[in-house]
Amino acid sequence: MNDTYDDFRLPGTECSHANKEGENSEYDSDSDSDPYYSAYSNIYDEQSDASIPDQTTELDNSMKTDQLDESKDLYEQSDITVADVNPDVAMRLREGNDQRKCVDKEVRLENYYKEYLRREQIKPYPLHHLEVRGLWIPLIEEMLTTDDYRRLIRLIRNIKAAADESLDTDPLANCRRSLHVYLDLNISVITMVENSIDPGHIVEESRSISMQIAVCFHLMGQNQNVCQICKKMDAHLAIQPGSSVFQKFFLIWIEALIKLQKLDIAKKKIEHYLELTTKKEDKEAVNPFLDQIDTIEEEIKRLEDEVVDSDNEYVKDSNYTGIKQQRLKAKEIKDKHKKKKRNRPKTKQKTVEYFTMSTPWIGVDGKRLKSANKLTQSNESSSSSNAVESIKKPKGHDISDIESDEEFDKMARDNWIGNYNISSDDEKDSENETIDYYEQNQHSKWRQKRDIFQYEEFYGTEKLKELCKIYPNKFKICTVKLEAAHKAVCKNIDNSDKISNIEISGRSKIGKVFDDDEVCVEILMDEKEEYERLSQCGSRPYVTVDTSKQNFKVYGQIRGVFKRIHFPNVKHPVFVCMLDESSYHLMLPVSKTIPKLHILKRKSTNDYQIDVYNYDTKTEELNPKELFTIKTGDVKNYTFLVVMICWEDIYPLGAVIKVLNSKRGLLSGIEILRLQHQVPTMYKQNTIEDVNELLESDESILCKKDRLDLTGLEIFTIDPSNAKDLDDALSIEDLDDIFRVGVHIADVTFYVEKDSHIDVEAYERATTFYPGQRLNPYHMLPSPLIKELCSLIPGKARPSISIFFTFDKKEGLRKDLPKIKRSYIMSSKQLSYREVQNTILKKETTIPDSLCKQIHDLFNLAKKQRISRLGRGLFYSPIEKLDEDDDFRDTKEAHYLVEEFMILTNNTIGKFLLNKFKDCIPLRVQQPPKPEHMKTWLGSHEYYADLILKLQEIRPSPLLWHDRKLTIDNNPTEKYHNLLMYQHWVWKKLLLAIEQKDYTAASQIIGCDELHPFSCLALDEWYEYQERAEYKCSGEVHTIQDCSHFTLGMIQYTSFTSPIRRYVDIIVHRLLHCALDNKGPCYTKDEVSVMCQYLNEVTNRSKNYQKHCRALRCGHKLIKQPQIFHGLVKTVSENEVSVVIPGYKSLPKSSKTIQLNSLNAVKKPVFKTDTSTGREILELTWKKRLYSFNGYTPIKKKETKQDGYRLNPHNRGFFQQQRKWKVILETFTSAKSPKDKMKRLIKIFNDERIGDSKENGDKLLEYVPACNETERDVSSEVREGPITLHSCEFTMTFNHQQILPLQLSAESVRGVLIPQIEIFDMTNNVKHCFQHVKDPVKYLEQYATSPSKPKYTSAVDYLRTWKPLVEMESASNSIKSSTATINDVPVKFISQYEGKFSLSKEFCDQRNIDINKTPLSVFLNEKEAVDEENGRELKTLLVLITFVLSV
Repeated sequence: MNDTYDDFRLPGTECSHANKEGENSEYDSDSDSDPYYSAYSNIYDEQSDASIPDQTTELDNSMKTDQLDESKDLYEQSDITVADVNPDVAMRLREGNDQRKCVDKEVRLENYYKEYLRREQIKPYPLHHLEVRGLWIPLIEEMLTTDDYRRLIRLIRNIKAAADESLDTDPLANCRRSLHVYLDLNISVITMVENSIDPGHIVEESRSISMQIAVCFHLMGQNQNVCQICKKMDAHLAIQPGSSVFQKFFLIWIEALIKLQKLDIAKKKIEHYLELTTKKEDKEAVNPFLDQIDTIEEEIKRLEDEVVDSDNEYVKDSNYTGIKQQRLKAKEIKDKHKKKKRNRPKTKQKTVEYFTMSTPWIGVDGKRLKSANKLTQSNESSSSSNAVESIKKPKGHDISDIESDEEFDKMARDNWIGNYNISSDDEKDSENETIDYYEQNQHSKWRQKRDIFQYEEFYGTEKLKELCKIYPNKFKICTVKLEAAHKAVCKNIDNSDKISNIEISGRSKIGKVFDDDEVCVEILMDEKEEYERLSQCGSRPYVTVDTSKQNFKVYGQIRGVFKRIHFPNVKHPVFVCMLDESSYHLMLPVSKTIPKLHILKRKSTNDYQIDVYNYDTKTEELNPKELFTIKTGDVKNYTFLVVMICWEDIYPLGAVIKVLNSKRGLLSGIEILRLQHQVPTMYKQNTIEDVNELLESDESILCKKDRLDLTGLEIFTIDPSNAKDLDDALSIEDLDDIFRVGVHIADVTFYVEKDSHIDVEAYERATTFYPGQRLNPYHMLPSPLIKELCSLIPGKARPSISIFFTFDKKEGLRKDLPKIKRSYIMSSKQLSYREVQNTILKKETTIPDSLCKQIHDLFNLAKKQRISRLGRGLFYSPIEKLDEDDDFRDTKEAHYLVEEFMILTNNTIGKFLLNKFKDCIPLRVQQPPKPEHMKTWLGSHEYYADLILKLQEIRPSPLLWHDRKLTIDNNPTEKYHNLLMYQHWVWKKLLLAIEQKDYTAASQIIGCDELHPFSCLALDEWYEYQERAEYKCSGEVHTIQDCSHFTLGMIQYTSFTSPIRRYVDIIVHRLLHCALDNKGPCYTKDEVSVMCQYLNEVTNRSKNYQKHCRALRCGHKLIKQPQIFHGLVKTVSENEVSVVIPGYKSLPKSSKTIQLNSLNAVKKPVFKTDTSTGREILELTWKKRLYSFNGYTPIKKKETKQDGYRLNPHNRGFFQQQRKWKVILETFTSAKSPKDKMKRLIKIFNDERIGDSKENGDKLLEYVPACNETERDVSSEVREGPITLHSCEFTMTFNHQQILPLQLSAESVRGVLIPQIEIFDMTNNVKHCFQHVKDPVKYLEQYATSPSKPKYTSAVDYLRTWKPLVEMESASNSIKSSTATINDVPVKFISQYEGKFSLSKEFCDQRNIDINKTPLSVFLNEKEAVDEENGRELKTLLVLITFVLSV
């Protein structure tokens, strides 16, 4: 929550209190008592005995005397010190000494509370209160200045944060300790108020502390106290929507009322809560309470109905009263009762009542001590019968650690509850994490001595193995995932274990581990087991809960590391980091491998200075290099390379060795991504030595191997033009009635022996990382192997594995088993995709005729294979992309040629190996999507799901519908006469292609699903429902579905054709050699299983790297030249509009989201439901001053509507009947020639019976409800007469599939430029610039660097200081809704960034536009008008223009 207190209301002012009129009798019996003392007498330690009350008075008096004497000694020492100082400097020294003493006392007080929160046993609160006074009183009495009180507020926040953490760690066990701390903090707040401190500065502290006190009482079952606290909070602290505790406050109050059986009041609270809130999640939060109230009322009614009561006449006048008589009598008395007039005056309330205690720290006299003493005695009369049942959490999960197995066993027998969340309340995003005491202390300007945070030593590997073996139920081998700085989740690597995840809460229990480390975890608490144990032993016989529906957790502590995944042998790893904007002395690793890094700061004097160091490789020392200053507002543009020096404190210590600016260039961003995704670069020395030995070996050894000589066969490769890793080649032989097609794959295993240095490093790298766009890839194998020995270079004999397929010229691929041979080949030609594409299209080429014939034959065979595999999906055409590599869209036929034979080969090798070795083959599998997802998908896109070319012939869910296939023939046009919307520009382009008889252009438009809103969004949702493809050991699959690849529609599929760039292919090659030699497998099932898990992780990392590189390249193009894209509305919510940008599925979510707060709407969002689809529709309202330089208005009506206009949401759309599109697709996917297809398409487009293709757009709009009674544009201008209504009000809806013109540029996110939406082109007159709204100062002006001064030397000095500040304010004001927008303004550009325009006075007067243009000379005298430094006149003008120009 921010630091404003707009929701604060004084008791006498009007505010939306939850405590409405008529509810004052809620707690009449206890309304005058203070719950913090009177009720707290029921929650003492169970260890307290009867002897304590007798000793309380004596103990209080002794403590009181000791503390007063101690305070007196402190004051006397301070006086002596000051009196002995020279009078001239006495005051300065006194101030310095006082300040140092204050700091020391603050540290002592904070350390006391940290130690107090770790105590196993604590005193009753009154005794603790007397003890801690001695620490608070001296500290508060020395608070004299505003800075002192600000420091005190920070101290209160730090102590509260420690108490919060303790409470979150174990609510039941730590609630009493935390409650003591919260009570102390509230007393301090009272003291600050009574010392004339503005309560506005601390109202949020009071609100949050009071809320935590209520939580503590709630945990202890003190519901009456919870209600009293909430009642007072509502009366004096104004808990309103928007408050940080709003939902929590109401829910805990309602729950307490229900437990007290005050159901009527609880219902009133719920009603009022629903009136206050508008958020959907807030409203849903009270549904369980409503159900609970209904259940209780039904039970009460049932019990009442079961009571047998007498209603006979003979008892009516007697003194007998049954249940019904009692109710009637009570109702009669209540109706006759009249509330007496209050005679005594009401107590005058304070402006702000901090109701936790009646006394502050300062001025506590003897009477108050005496009352506290009496109170202590009364509080000691607690009994265990009044205590709420609580199950204590084991000590092992407190701050102290478990020292022995015996201690653990003792703790396991403790009584602790399991249905409370005791995890640390860390934020999901560590960038927003609250700074703990350590971080504040490190960043403080006060240098204080403190104890270094100590981690417990990890056990050694042998000890860990022994523990896991002896205590398998207590110690688990897991993989750790760091979710936040103080929270981790460990995943059990044993999938058969009933415990899958173990949560680690607190930095001390996580220890010095990296993300993804293989660790040993000791289980400290299993909530489910403890819950069941308590139920069985009878301590909770009244509870009958189905444990299967409970969200039980397991908590533990990491005891050691088995294996470090990231930087295993690197002593000082380097991390890519961002600045922690809450604490600039900390860095946040982008990869989250470690929580945070504390950086060295020696010369920096402020937060915006970073010490950069050089690393001397000879001396192995860090030497200061420079002091780097970050410009205000540019923090997000920078990333830092931080080397980890050591880890001896809570966070590792690191030093910045390089600063990277995302806007410097593409290579800088690629380097950042390389480091983020841990892309390996340098090879190990042993690997290099082995490669050199291979290079020196004699290649003639090929002929001595048992290999088939295929050097006489014409073989060629097809790859990108710049490819160096040529690992596959093709050949075709025309043998009478058949074709013999050879697929030849480089045999990398000939050079890379199993377990060699090259092999080990290849496994670690796992795959080749491609940054794309002709940038050098990071190869899995060293370059000499790729470019020379293994690559199928033309004219060089190379070892390979050849697979020969036989195709019948009429019937296609024969079903007999292909022949697999070890061979050595010599490629005759290296072809590019472009050359092969030109050959297929029979364009001019330099390729020999014999080779051209072979390419045509291969293409025809591949096309038959593709039709057999995909059906009509063959006609799908991919969309053109801004960052596309190697012109894929223009060479798709060449790509498909190679792709089909590679898919066929992989599937063939998979089947062959599974017949030889069933349990150790790495398969490439993809599970079908979940049936419920497919059911939802088909329901959402029912009437056009079969019209998506990409998905033709696919069975969406074999489990639900075995025979249901997506195909054009299944589309029911007779049932559905729906309209389909197309992009207006796409339809125009298609019409032009039809008119010009350009079949190629027409086929690319018709066949591209992403160009059409309905199919694009359906495809996007389809991709979201798909399961991720992965490698899996064949020994772990048990059904055909488990070993199938859903998207390819194949079973027993593996990876074989790219051994140069994928390690899994090397594994398959080795297994194939074993099969050909009739030997056993060279890998076991367990080995393959482990390797598949690791290869999946690296493969996903490689794909993410490639995806982010693609986004980066796109961002760098857009930052130079922003472009307009048409986004399609996918979903709407209360905060954002999510869009799909065709062709850019891989962009991050932030690149495809419009935040509603950036649209500057004047009313809250309104949500409606589309009656035809059931989807949500968002409606926004604006009120703007929209003018035109030409006086043009698009509205034809003479007068402006007072109630506003509705804009047509589908201005960029064009509607056609669904059946027309089906006929077009049937023609396009038919087996006819392109010429015949074009003739048929021309007839379809000219057939008016299924709609006019050219001019029927407006005619069909009447059938679209969202377009009824709408305008295409709005303006404040009028066609006749003067402008009477300057603010034009209008609304527009955001519907599914709606087309939004969006201009994309790029911004820095985590140090990398990625595309971001900057302008929404709503209509010709209405534009929304998100950059200006997000940061108007940055994009319209610049941030001021000089602060204001107490005094100024001259008017020039004043203006120089304030001019940038006023310009900042002017920029901020320009984005307000009252700002005028003038369209169609002619601007004469002087340069690329400068221009001028003119507006007539009459034009401005008619539109109430006032431009204040005042020269500075008005404010200056003659001497000041000349700059003394350079002698030039100050010609700067102070111009305040608060309107936006739309050119």
